[in-house]
Amino acid sequence: MKKTYSTCFLFISVIQAVPEFRNSEKEFLEVGFSKKRTGIKVSEITITFKDKELFDDGEIVDVDDISLEVKSEDGCWEKVDKTPTRRGRDRLVWKVKVTPCEEHLVRIGVKMVGCVKYFQHPRTIGPATADQISNSKFRPKQPEYLSVHNICNDSVDVSWTPSPCAESYELWYESHDGDDSGNMT
Repeated sequence: MKKTYSTCFLFISVIQAVPEFRNSEKEFLEVGFSKKRTGIKVSEITITFKDKELFDDGEIVDVDDISLEVKSEDGCWEKVDKTPTRRGRDRLVWKVKVTPCEEHLVRIGVKMVGCVKYFQHPRTIGPATADQISNSKFRPKQPEYLSVHNICNDSVDVSWTPSPCAESYELWYESHDGDDSGNMT
């Protein structure tokens, strides 16, 4: 006895015009420390996204379909909630505060049909040099979690959580009776 099987397939496809991306992120993403008259601002990076050059057909991307993320040395991508400034018809610009003594990566997310396509800038930004940081108006935060413990009558143990970008600390001290005081670096 011969068995016959019949199979029926129904293919439904939805065809949407999906723009083709250009090959290199360098063509449409510029990243660097912000510039000012006297040099660079090491605590801020400027990201310029040339959205007209993103697609081969020159289509402009809606601002609501673009997200900016910055990754610092701690390894986590953080979404930047700032709305970009439109410069001309085809450029979006973000200015983002950063810690100047760390390296940062930047990527742009563009919402596409059913997904988000990320474009990461090929090089890291920073860290700024010690000279650049000292010549800028950037000042590290005060150390946190300062702790002082008595070791014996004439000495104490002082500890704290270091501040990002701080290279040295100056510690001032004075004894209870005021006979001994001074500072150390």
